[in-house]
Amino acid sequence: MNLADLQTDIRENNLKDVYVFLGSEIEVMHIYLDAIKLPTLRVETVREAVRLANTSSLMDNGSKVYVVFNDEEYLKQEKVWSNLNLGKNKLILMYSELDKRSKFYKQHKDLVIEFAKLSKEILRKYIKQKIELSDTAIDELIDITD
Repeated sequence: MNLADLQTDIRENNLKDVYVFLGSEIEVMHIYLDAIKLPTLRVETVREAVRLANTSSLMDNGSKVYVVFNDEEYLKQEKVWSNLNLGKNKLILMYSELDKRSKFYKQHKDLVIEFAKLSKEILRKYIKQKIELSDTAIDELIDITD
């Protein structure tokens, strides 16, 4: 899956049950999370997301998107992967790194969206949209925060 597919899913409000966001560009991931029309709830683990999804579904008719960051335990729980029960809710797993040789990655690669490190030119464009700085100052900022 690629970013264009994700953009289409968000625009058409037709989210898949699970996405795996992968990469170091956390802020870009958050831009996509903010674009989702459903309420998002950040939780510590997939286990917590499942518990909340099943508890809230009894009292709430609305769908939610549960966002989990770097849940390493879930990567080891093969039996849970195919039996994940979130009802009508969605799950976004965010990982800064994943071993592409792992069983988890191989089984979920069609759900993985990579947020690769942005080039200096693209970063400069994003920064210029947010704050007014000279190109030299922006380049220094990028070098310092790299």
